[in-house]
Amino acid sequence: MYRIALPVLRRLLAAGVDEDRALVGTLMALMAELTDTNLLWRGGAAGLADVQAAAAAFNAAGGVCRPGWRARLMDMHGWMVARNLSPGGSADLVAAAWLVHGLEGG
Repeated sequence: MYRIALPVLRRLLAAGVDEDRALVGTLMALMAELTDTNLLWRGGAAGLADVQAAAAAFNAAGGVCRPGWRARLMDMHGWMVARNLSPGGSADLVAAAWLVHGLEGG
């Protein structure tokens, strides 16, 4: 969380990105990097790798700062739901990052 989530969250907020987009951007950064055990449990190594690759591609293409980001995210959401993939571990760390950010005066 301290290596990925907080720096991304703070960078996005400092750039003027609204809180909702900053939290989604933080989630996508974590999904690209984290060995999310919920994804691993639900989809095996292949499911985890597919989600990591899709999140990394989303981020490389501009992430939440690029126009049309919601549509790209909804496409990803669709195939993840179809495969029963859920990045629950990453989502938990977004919540923890938001808490720490707030506690530190963010």
